[in-house]
Amino acid sequence: MAPFRPLAITAAAARTAVGGGLSQTAASIRAGLARFGAHPTYEARCRDPEWEEREPLIVAAAPGVDPALHGAERLHALLIPVVTDLVAAAGLQRRDFAQCALLLALPAPDEAVVSWRLAETFAAELSRRTGLGFKATRQSLSGHAAGVELLAEASALLASGEVQSCVVAGVDSYLSADRMAALDEGYRLKSPRNVDGFCPGEAAAAVLVEGPRSRRGARATIPAIGLGVEPEPMRSDKVSTGRGLVEALRGALPPDRAPDFLLCDLDGESYRAFEWGVAQARLGARLEGLGRAVMPARSIGDVGAATGPLLLATAVEAFARGWAPGEEALIFTASEGPLRGAARVVAPARSERA
Repeated sequence: MAPFRPLAITAAAARTAVGGGLSQTAASIRAGLARFGAHPTYEARCRDPEWEEREPLIVAAAPGVDPALHGAERLHALLIPVVTDLVAAAGLQRRDFAQCALLLALPAPDEAVVSWRLAETFAAELSRRTGLGFKATRQSLSGHAAGVELLAEASALLASGEVQSCVVAGVDSYLSADRMAALDEGYRLKSPRNVDGFCPGEAAAAVLVEGPRSRRGARATIPAIGLGVEPEPMRSDKVSTGRGLVEALRGALPPDRAPDFLLCDLDGESYRAFEWGVAQARLGARLEGLGRAVMPARSIGDVGAATGPLLLATAVEAFARGWAPGEEALIFTASEGPLRGAARVVAPARSERA
């Protein structure tokens, strides 16, 4: 991987179950507000003969999205308003896109997602529907950690001079019926019959990243990221070794102190909690003094590939609104596959000292 060069976040946007925009989403997450409810049509399945009745599946659905939309169409319905909001927040003009790249974090292929053909069609269709002619397009189907992986791509693109800005966006939804059914059968979803599961959510989020001297001014700076590979990912028969997450965190952490607060993708599954516990034990003093932990899944469920951009956007909003407990945030996220990602996000006043 090429050396990472610091990035400035100059605009951010999001849409989740608790907010039609970033400000509402971040305020709700800060306050611990949640928006969970029964899926209008899907009921939790059961293979246990002692559990005879089906139960409604509790989900975190984004308001205003048609429950009947599935697959790529549902992802477009989530992401297009966010891209529109980001363009407006950044004050981008149509001519700016001749020097702008689109980097997309998309759901990792599973039994259902593979049939959506996202790698072949999604980016081109998004450009067509938004009417935005990006100079370059990249995408990652690594799931949760894809957003952090794409920060490395953005750094390389900006350093090469190929583009002047990058839209790093993520979108995911677990609310397509085909996807819920497969996860439910695999005992992955939280329900009355399964306490070791996650609440399916959906979201889209995006950040505009540029060089640190952008004329737009930084709303936050990313001085470091880390990526790691876990040899025992979620679908293996063993618990996490913690190696991938530790590697990622070491790449993002400052050498002499712990950041002021944490944003992460812990979602209620024991695998993730165990992995974080192993990482804490191994890193020891490097995490000593790490402040408040913010876990958006408590408010919006697990949002998959949207996680990385959403955590970045939430940190930006926390700095802007003054509710961050300090000037430096650590984010981490773990894919269901091997990839682990972490990033350090610094408030504008401290960016030049990071």
